Amino acid sequence: MSTKIFIKNTLYYTFARLLPAGMGFLLFPIYSNYINKDEYGVFSLVTVFSSLAAIIITLQANGGLRRFLVKYLRESKTAAREYFSSIIYLVSGILVTGCLLIDINGQLLIDFFYPESSLSYHPLFRIGVWTILFTTLNASYQALVQVLEEGKWIFAAAIAQVAVHSFFTLWGVIGLNWGVKALLIGQGAGYISSFLILAFKYRHWHCPAFSREKIKESLFFSFPIIPHQAALYVFFVSDRYILEKFVSMDEIGIYSVGDKFAGLLLILVNSVSEAFSPKFLKKAEENVGQSIDLMEKAIILWWIIFIGFILGIAFFTDDFFLYFVNKDYLPAVPFVILLSFAYVFRGLYCFGMDAIAFSKKTKYYMMITLVAAMINIGINILYIPKYGIWAAGISTLAAFFSTFILSWQIGKRLMPLRFPLKSFLLWGFVGLFLFFIHYFLSEYLYNNIQSLCYEFLIMTIYILIVVYIKKNTIIIFIKELFTKKNK
Repeated sequence: MSTKIFIKNTLYYTFARLLPAGMGFLLFPIYSNYINKDEYGVFSLVTVFSSLAAIIITLQANGGLRRFLVKYLRESKTAAREYFSSIIYLVSGILVTGCLLIDINGQLLIDFFYPESSLSYHPLFRIGVWTILFTTLNASYQALVQVLEEGKWIFAAAIAQVAVHSFFTLWGVIGLNWGVKALLIGQGAGYISSFLILAFKYRHWHCPAFSREKIKESLFFSFPIIPHQAALYVFFVSDRYILEKFVSMDEIGIYSVGDKFAGLLLILVNSVSEAFSPKFLKKAEENVGQSIDLMEKAIILWWIIFIGFILGIAFFTDDFFLYFVNKDYLPAVPFVILLSFAYVFRGLYCFGMDAIAFSKKTKYYMMITLVAAMINIGINILYIPKYGIWAAGISTLAAFFSTFILSWQIGKRLMPLRFPLKSFLLWGFVGLFLFFIHYFLSEYLYNNIQSLCYEFLIMTIYILIVVYIKKNTIIIFIKELFTKKNK
């Protein structure tokens, strides 16, 4: 895969993920006037429950799709089609069965997980559970698209998802006054539309095959990922379970809004990882040394870009909430910044995990996430009763930092990886220096207009520093992006 294709796919994946989240970002100022913090807290608890149900239901049967589609495509397209069809049929059967079982025992499960809140399974949690069917199948088709390097179709499906999601959400929240129910229905309808588009586009990838041998190989790869996903889930959302017992639903709503907006950066992190991972795996299959060089260069550019995003979030989030969002949600601003910084370590962790994926040592997935989950749970249990949602934010930051350290330590044992520490610290210092300049001088500004101009000036300075130091790299990337390769 050329650099040009890599950049294009990164942009496709990024915009495909940012479109739904970005539309939610734009719609939030509207429905924040119709949905209060307490209701948004309930929405958060529904999302948390659905996420756990998805891990249990799917058994991560589709967890090896990207890794083994790459393998079977090297053999033949027929072998890859047989593998993909087998996994899709297996996952579909597991999903329907699992959703039915949860639906039958729904109220018992809700009473067990949320004993303090007196919540009803129907209709909110039921909608969340059945949405899992389409989110999982949608993700399976996206894995195929990523391996085929046809990111434009993920982008096309995302456009349909955003249109359908926005229509049902606005109609339900404003027109029908359905509140949180409308958010969940809009979310589910959006995933259904995206799934239908991808399933129709890649219908020729289905064949009447159910290869037990291929399924067995894939499941041996993906089953160790189940504890990994469960532990990952724990340090993503376990804080909501503990918060539910010690703080009000209003505070859960504030924290969840902060996480929602920080999630925009998480989407960007995951999009870059999804574009880079197939490139790295293919390069490593051909030449391990070149793949390591590729990763080192990618990390430096990645870090430079994300420092810029963190500075932008730190500077402009409070202005956005002040001017566009219901003032009741202003306390969420610090959590947007804190959680965004945590997700930067998520991105660095993904680079280390690529080396582990190439080595097929998925047992380390479980080990890394279990350690991080223990750190997360420990901090939450010890400090949430005293410090509330601030303890939840700190525990998330500590957990993601630990995954970064562990993934790289293990990855370096499996492959001779090189982490560009010197460049990492240098650019980190530049970002920190500009942040402190903003922090110490902003108190001398007399109004919001001056503050905005000052923030834009600092961002411009950072961009100019990047362009001056990395201009040669930028020129090469632009040339590869817009110049056709000679055939």
